[in-house]
Amino acid sequence: MKTFDMWRSRWVSSILEVFILKMISKKERYGGELVKLAQSELVEDARIPTVYAIIRRNIKGDFLEEFTQRDVDGITRGTSRKYYKLTTKGFEYLKLLEGEIEKFTDTIAKLR
Repeated sequence: MKTFDMWRSRWVSSILEVFILKMISKKERYGGELVKLAQSELVEDARIPTVYAIIRRNIKGDFLEEFTQRDVDGITRGTSRKYYKLTTKGFEYLKLLEGEIEKFTDTIAKLR
């Protein structure tokens, strides 16, 4: 059903953005880690390009900051990875998004 697929795509993208920001708010993370978390915790079909598009958009909005760090997990064997962390503005944005989700879910719950 094309209409449902379009709706689901927009919904997943929005929720994925909140998920990514929430995961980064708990700990600095690299992109591949975010993709794996999204696929295991949120939606199996979370796509790599979608995750990185969300990251880039949030860097551009000054909600995320990227930095390079050498092998902290023993996997990359001394090479560097780009890590992401929330800025002060990013924490404020996440709080705003979480408030909107809470209002939305409360409204849906009242309709039951």
